[in-house]
Amino acid sequence: MFSNIELVLDAKASLAEGPCWNEKKQLLYWVDIMERKLCIYNPTANTNRVIALNQQIGCVVPYLEDVLLLAMENGFYSINVNTEKLTHIFDPEQHLIENRFNDGKCDPAGRFWAGTTDTYGINAAGSLYCLHNNLSVEKKFHM
Repeated sequence: MFSNIELVLDAKASLAEGPCWNEKKQLLYWVDIMERKLCIYNPTANTNRVIALNQQIGCVVPYLEDVLLLAMENGFYSINVNTEKLTHIFDPEQHLIENRFNDGKCDPAGRFWAGTTDTYGINAAGSLYCLHNNLSVEKKFHM
């Protein structure tokens, strides 16, 4: 099936996760959870832009023209990639200080689904949330 796999970016990441391809912009968004970095890889220019943030990032998805949605250590956020302005949307688990968002993706309707875990992945304390297009948050499932 895959006869040739090529390393395109030797990022030396601590915990690289959540790759998300933006077809329109031809960019790959990904995160280094442990290093608190949002990364934007441009395969045409072979560049990897890094935006350092102040908390762990579980995953990233495109939202508006220059705005991405993030599921982070302390809830859902948006970030303008031009200004690097981070805006808090909602933290559904502010009462669970050991929990953080881990992974998520958008469904065909554009809703951002993301799940939480405890920091160490030991306790069954996670939940699944849906961030709707109007930025309201709904809890869908709890372990």
